[in-house]
Amino acid sequence: KRQVLTYSPDRYRHAAAASKTALSPSRGVFGSEWIVLRRVKGANLPSVGAVDVARAVRGALLCHADQPAGPIIAGHGPDGGPAEVPHLAVVPLPFVGSRYADGRILGVAIVLPRASSDADRRVVLRAIGHWEATARRDSEETPELTVTLGAAGALIVERIVGTETPAQGLRSSTWCRPSRSWVSVTPVALDRNPGKLRSKDPDPHQRAVTEAKAAGEAKAILVDACRRTGLPDPVAVVIRPSVTLSGSTKAVGFPPFPPEASRTRRVKVHAELHFETPVAGPILLGAGRYQGLGLFRPVEEDHGEDSRS
Repeated sequence: KRQVLTYSPDRYRHAAAASKTALSPSRGVFGSEWIVLRRVKGANLPSVGAVDVARAVRGALLCHADQPAGPIIAGHGPDGGPAEVPHLAVVPLPFVGSRYADGRILGVAIVLPRASSDADRRVVLRAIGHWEATARRDSEETPELTVTLGAAGALIVERIVGTETPAQGLRSSTWCRPSRSWVSVTPVALDRNPGKLRSKDPDPHQRAVTEAKAAGEAKAILVDACRRTGLPDPVAVVIRPSVTLSGSTKAVGFPPFPPEASRTRRVKVHAELHFETPVAGPILLGAGRYQGLGLFRPVEEDHGEDSRS
């Protein structure tokens, strides 16, 4: 007999909300109501494996969902076309931003759109509940779940319950805290080609012109990506050839996206976003935002992390 998950995700309260006089931060389409699956053993993957992990977790949700799976999980409607409204994002959470950060994936967040209906939440919770029912032994509340990754092996995860205090890198508040400044942890797969960000033109002047034009276009694409996810326009966008947070990996270190050779490959960039007023996360941007790419982290007034991140 299948069992249905009887737990409700925590609604995290940000420190900024404690002050009645504080301005409410802007928020995008994704919510801070997360279901987090913590890695307990199995494959120890770096952040460059984010897309593979995200796809495998979504596949498990689709497999265990009531059929046909709803667009909140599948990401497409009954006719097979793209869903008309935002659907859940599967976001691997890497260990970054600490002295000891090594970029390994600590767990996976199942991120619901902020405007999800109660019916959509039930669809997701039932899928997780059915998945757990197939893995449960005796009366354990949170059984270990296997995420099969092909050649990479298997990742073993378990759901974090609301009474626990997980490592900082697995807390919704770490990724959703209101801030004016945000940096990418996994690169953004740009929604269109900006041109040659790294020109090979032998003429230094022409090379500089080409790269400046491409960088300007990439910034415009990122502004459009913010608008697409309900965020305000940033007042400044910085395209980064390297990374800002310790533990992060350069964009060139990530596999091509999408993985299918038959599809148009996206240009990937790391970036910083600066807003006029605080914005609450999560910030997920670009063509890979539902699959672990384009994850940003707040950096303004960061108080640091310990080695449990």
